[in-house]
Amino acid sequence: MAACLNAAGVEPVAPATLDRAGYAAVNYDEIGTIGRTFGKAEFQALRRAKDKLKGATDYGALAPSMAYDETDPDQITLRGAADDKTTRLYPVRLILPSGEIR
Repeated sequence: MAACLNAAGVEPVAPATLDRAGYAAVNYDEIGTIGRTFGKAEFQALRRAKDKLKGATDYGALAPSMAYDETDPDQITLRGAADDKTTRLYPVRLILPSGEIR
């Protein structure tokens, strides 16, 4: 089983208003998937079918292997956000497994 967050993008443009409508109007591009997975726990009783349950959570490690593409607009935005020394905010949208958007 996998549950994940789809980080749908980081944008260099702040929303017109700092409310739900303002953030919904920002045009996001998908930049990746992060999240957790669950192991499988099994138990075989003598007189009934095997039980399969959700096991331990594995959050993994965030050590992605990637190459920098100087022509990719999303990578340019992420690089700019990382190098920005101001208090400027960059809108980010997360899509939860339920489809809820934050």
